[in-house]
Amino acid sequence: APDNATKIQYLAQKMSQGDFFVFATRRVWATMPRLSKRYPLTSRFYRLFLDSQLGWQEVARFSSYPQLGGISINDDASEETNQIFDHPTVRIFQNISRLSEAQIMQKLFIALMP
Repeated sequence: APDNATKIQYLAQKMSQGDFFVFATRRVWATMPRLSKRYPLTSRFYRLFLDSQLGWQEVARFSSYPQLGGISINDDASEETNQIFDHPTVRIFQNISRLSEAQIMQKLFIALMP
């Protein structure tokens, strides 16, 4: 969906109420920075979220890389569908700071000011 205030407010509301957030694939967190011109607010949201600036902290990460003869092969740089469908990296975040919706919105929009 295009960036707009309703979308960002929805994200801020859900993030203020949630306990855990799971990225089941890297589709969003790996591609969103490349889409910052098309989705500036959403990109900023995920950037702040991943930098623990919205009160969330990564508490677990699971990867399962292909193996050959007991040797694990890190293929993070391979074609995207390998990581998304064949063996995704799962990341789990916990809401540590419990920021309110208003605090999250403020962080998002203050960060946009010059």
